[in-house]
Amino acid sequence: MSIQKKVEQMKLTFNENDKIIYESFPNDNEKVYIPYDLLKVPLFLQQKSKKVLESRIGHEAYLERKKLKAKNPGLTDKELDEKTSYEAHPSLFSKEYEHLGYRIDGHHNYGLPDHFDGIVWSCFEDMISDSTINSDQTLFYYRFAEVVLINMVLKKTGLKKSGRLQNNIRESIRRLSKTTYFHTKKTDNVNETYQFQLIGEVVEKGELDNNGKISKNWIVGIDPKIIFAMRKNKYIINHTDDRNMLKRYESIALYDYLSYLWYIDHKENLHMFSEMANIKPHRVISYNKICEILGFEIIKHEIVNPSRIKRQLKYPHEGLIKANMIDSMDDILIEINNITRANFNIIYIFSNKFSQRKEDLIFFKKDLLSSEKYNRVQYHIDHLIRKISKFSLEIMALDKKLHKIIQSAINDSLKENKK
Repeated sequence: MSIQKKVEQMKLTFNENDKIIYESFPNDNEKVYIPYDLLKVPLFLQQKSKKVLESRIGHEAYLERKKLKAKNPGLTDKELDEKTSYEAHPSLFSKEYEHLGYRIDGHHNYGLPDHFDGIVWSCFEDMISDSTINSDQTLFYYRFAEVVLINMVLKKTGLKKSGRLQNNIRESIRRLSKTTYFHTKKTDNVNETYQFQLIGEVVEKGELDNNGKISKNWIVGIDPKIIFAMRKNKYIINHTDDRNMLKRYESIALYDYLSYLWYIDHKENLHMFSEMANIKPHRVISYNKICEILGFEIIKHEIVNPSRIKRQLKYPHEGLIKANMIDSMDDILIEINNITRANFNIIYIFSNKFSQRKEDLIFFKKDLLSSEKYNRVQYHIDHLIRKISKFSLEIMALDKKLHKIIQSAINDSLKENKK
């Protein structure tokens, strides 16, 4: 039986025990859990970008159709089609990343997901984290009063409450439930395509739930693939107090992505070499990759330069400083790629505060997993060994300097004797 069929069958067996109910604001946890796989690929495109606006042509027609139906209940489907018809190629509703083997497919009635949808999704990440921290395991379904989600969005963005915002949030949930992501990977020389959604199922307030009862709240089912990954501990943990400083999705996306890379480098002991060289942990990432992760359009090769890149990435970079990941703009360097001599790389130098807090979270996660006994003493021993190695290198460097001084003095003495 295929994984997809297993997932579909499991969705039919979920019951009340698989739900967590939010009648009020979720607990303000200090940590947010984010699955690895969602950090490796772009999920949302830049708001009001050309691609997003083109993909929303069907959404405009869909909304107009709903208005006409409400005003004129007697209109037939054929008459509604005639009044709201539009021409669009299927590629308008899809964003392809060929070199990644990755594609985002939006629904013709809703279009492609943008950064506002990313903010709404980050609220669900908070709910998922809340259930992971306060329940025995990560849950699949989340039932919540609409005002709860609205307040979460208001808190994250600083926007003012309005009827328009309420409608945008509703449309965002619907769009997320209709968006599908495809990723093709080569395994044993065979291409396999995996697909997933962020939200797999939605029951709106006033609709019938799985038990045939009218739902008093919204019920959102997260794609089981994401929940399975969480239950297998395939996630990183970030501090919410730093992350909540970020009011724009592109800042959150960059912060989470760099956090993931920091974790990978730490796991591979690359930070040890930075310490031994007496420099802070850092990461070099291509400009193109940053644009992909943030859903930005890449500046054309003919006109791209460091000044344009700085302007384009101004807000997400300022966000990194607010969130204490980077000390200042001086710790974000833009350099031309030495290999291609055409593309640019961005160097992010992490602050000491960020690195220390991330190490604390690694302790937390290790302690959290009962199957993996982690000895803090062993960590400190490893850390001490790194310090000793660094000190040894410094001694060796000093020894070389002393050797040069002594050799120079000997040479000078020999010259004097010759005279």
